[in-house]
Amino acid sequence: MLKQWWKRRIQPKKDLNWFLQHPDMLEERGHALRIAGIYLLVGFLWILVSDVLLFALFPNPQTYHMAQSFKGWLYVLVTSATLYGLIRWRMQVLVQAAQTISAAYAELQATHEELVTTETELRYQKDLAEHIVDDAPSIIVLWSLDGSIEELNPYGQTLLEADASGDNLRMEDLLGESITSLRERLQTSTAVRSELGRWQVPSGRSVFVLWNSRQLSDSHRGEPRVISVGTDITERRELEQRLHRLAYYDALTQLPNRQLIHDVMDQWITLQKPFTLVVLDMDHFQDINDTLGHDAGDAFLEHAAQQLTAITSGHDVLGRIGGDEFGFLWFNVTDAEVIQRRIDRVFDVFGAWAVGDHEFMMTFSAGAACYPDHGQNSSDLFKNCDTALNDAKKHGRGRCKLYSQDIQDRNVAAIRMSSAIRRALENQEFELYYQPYMDLESQTIIGAEALIRWPQPDGGFISPPDFVPLAEDTGQIYDIDRWVIQEALNEMQYLTASGFGQLFLSINVSSRTVNQPEALEDLANTISNSPVNPQRVILEVTETALLDTFSAAPASLQRLSDLGVHLALDDFGTGYSSLEYISNWPIKMIKLDRSFINNIGLDEKKEAVITSVLQLAASLQYTVVAEGIETEEQWKFLTLQGCRRGQGFLFHRPLPKDQWHRLVATELLSQ
Repeated sequence: MLKQWWKRRIQPKKDLNWFLQHPDMLEERGHALRIAGIYLLVGFLWILVSDVLLFALFPNPQTYHMAQSFKGWLYVLVTSATLYGLIRWRMQVLVQAAQTISAAYAELQATHEELVTTETELRYQKDLAEHIVDDAPSIIVLWSLDGSIEELNPYGQTLLEADASGDNLRMEDLLGESITSLRERLQTSTAVRSELGRWQVPSGRSVFVLWNSRQLSDSHRGEPRVISVGTDITERRELEQRLHRLAYYDALTQLPNRQLIHDVMDQWITLQKPFTLVVLDMDHFQDINDTLGHDAGDAFLEHAAQQLTAITSGHDVLGRIGGDEFGFLWFNVTDAEVIQRRIDRVFDVFGAWAVGDHEFMMTFSAGAACYPDHGQNSSDLFKNCDTALNDAKKHGRGRCKLYSQDIQDRNVAAIRMSSAIRRALENQEFELYYQPYMDLESQTIIGAEALIRWPQPDGGFISPPDFVPLAEDTGQIYDIDRWVIQEALNEMQYLTASGFGQLFLSINVSSRTVNQPEALEDLANTISNSPVNPQRVILEVTETALLDTFSAAPASLQRLSDLGVHLALDDFGTGYSSLEYISNWPIKMIKLDRSFINNIGLDEKKEAVITSVLQLAASLQYTVVAEGIETEEQWKFLTLQGCRRGQGFLFHRPLPKDQWHRLVATELLSQ
């Protein structure tokens, strides 16, 4: 036990806490008194015990004296050892204490340095957070759950035109919803993201903000607060609105465009509610652009939009479909009579439109289609509207057509006919027939008119009126004209080689070719490069075609005339021209329409007109050819009035090439 006590007392303590719990071990006066006390105790016990023990062991005085001397030396040794042990123990305690204190000081210094570093980092983080809040280009708001704003960063103050405390703001106004609703959502989720708010600042400008809010716990106050970060999306919102307007509204007239009308139609179709789509197309709008330029055309479109808007009821939709086309959506209207009355009202809006010194009479053609009778989706309704619109244009413009199956059937037939024309050109199915020109006085053949025929496998023919107008609409007429002209020139070469080069050959040219200077130029080049005599070629054009192209192609017509080609005005009397008017054109021949010839012997007024035309033509040095002579009475009347040329069933019907050749060989050789 003494050993254990010694170890407990003498063994150095390595834990600073032990010294802190036993401060007396390091108190210097106490330690000195303790050592002195131990020394006194040992000395007292030594003197007391040693004297008694020596007296008992050595009763002889001499021996006792010697032992007493030895005891003194032993006492010195024992006390020296005792002092050594006590001093060593205390020194070990002091050394251990010093080491422990040194280690504790080093640890304390490291902790101090760490605390300094942490304080510096915290100060940096605090400064960083303050700079972020102050300089961030976002609205940062700290607010309580009752909606009152506690702090608002500088960016938010500037954007929202508020002070730092946000006294003139309530959070529900900024968020665009009640605080109760937001509080309920924050209870189920600590963060609420992407909430759109709209705030009208005191200056009147609207600010759109996208908010992200998060609830914060506040241990000091005992109740949570909310931090909301808002991103200003006003410019993006305005850009989206501009893009939406560009996508769904016409830039010129500010009316809904085709896409928006499509979308509205789709909505009504989804609801299965009836409506009517009407597409309006301006007649001859290109004349304005060609005459005055596109600025004037745009001005008229704006004028038209204003006029149409003025008669559009509040629940109907008016839009610009594109180009010179406008569209109406009339909801809950599908009755044909109601549609026609509304269209008549639209047509009444337009009439003369003046710009500068120019005045234009503007009319519309229109096509209408109803849901659900004429289509089950917006695309079909637009398609059928266009079908009806095209049919209205074909029948004279300035009118409206309601889509019907008959129109569709005609269109399908036209498509099939167009395909058949293309195949006929590729397979060379067309043929030229020749109807002789006669000298009415001598009744001899002086030439022929080349007439196109389209034979069919059943032995019949497709009449030119059944396919030529369609070919003009599709542009296929150019290929047909080129084929006719080349085939007729080949026939002229054959006649010349056969000894009949004195005959004339008349070729019909379509109005589309006459209306295209490039096509006329191509025709002139073809004749110029051909070995035939141009003076034996007659090109027949209608007066309607010349009226349409007068300002566009006189130079090309003049070049044909300069080549020696005779230009003949076909169907004279059916249009609006006069001999005095056509004197401006390089015309050398007029063909009197059969509608006049048929009235010979039946209508004295028509006979008087024929007589006047023949007399005026003679004075203007025009050659007159009478068409459709079928009776001797007609032939004699024309001959007496001085008409020298004619053709008709009285003399010869149109003949295929081989019969024409036999006729020429028989009659001309017999002469």
